[in-house]
Amino acid sequence: MRRTALRAIGSLGALLVAAGGPAVCGASDLYGTAYPITSYAASGDVAKYRRIAVLPFRDAPKAEGCGALAQELAAQAFAESGFEVLTQRQAASVSPGAAPGPPSDDREAMRLGRQQGADGVVVGRVIQYAEDRRLLPSMSVDMGRAEVYLPAEESGASVVAVSFRLLDADTGSLVYSASGHTGKPESVPSKDALRSILADMVRRWLESAK
Repeated sequence: MRRTALRAIGSLGALLVAAGGPAVCGASDLYGTAYPITSYAASGDVAKYRRIAVLPFRDAPKAEGCGALAQELAAQAFAESGFEVLTQRQAASVSPGAAPGPPSDDREAMRLGRQQGADGVVVGRVIQYAEDRRLLPSMSVDMGRAEVYLPAEESGASVVAVSFRLLDADTGSLVYSASGHTGKPESVPSKDALRSILADMVRRWLESAK
């Protein structure tokens, strides 16, 4: 019932804006996109780790493939922050015997990183990745003199939690670690929530160096 009400508010708000009336806050504005992040910077020497190997993350239970997605989004976040990023696909071209999945332990992660000439290696896991998508039926809203028809649309709630560690490729020492989650079911696709969380986790490390 509440979700239907929010949907009606958002749709009616758009109609009012188009008609020159007052804007109404939509559902995305109500929930926001600031996710809880916990981070620890063992080293703020960001300049030392300009070449980073991002390895596949471990999948969350009952969410096969989300670890590869997290790897892709984490690599994107580091690249957009100015780092030279190496992924497992590139590792395979350097070392044909490289495992396609997450490293079995930190020792293997370091080996893969060194093979690519990386300064640091990112290893991580998706702790939770769930999305409840459903189709909201069409509905009509009585506005007094007129009735507004709202077509059927897809809606849902996402729950995401992820963590990663950045290790020194030579020594295996911890450089940075972070974890983040949605905090509560969000009315955004799981992929978008995961992208935002990972980008913020990378940003936190850069801020620690200032």
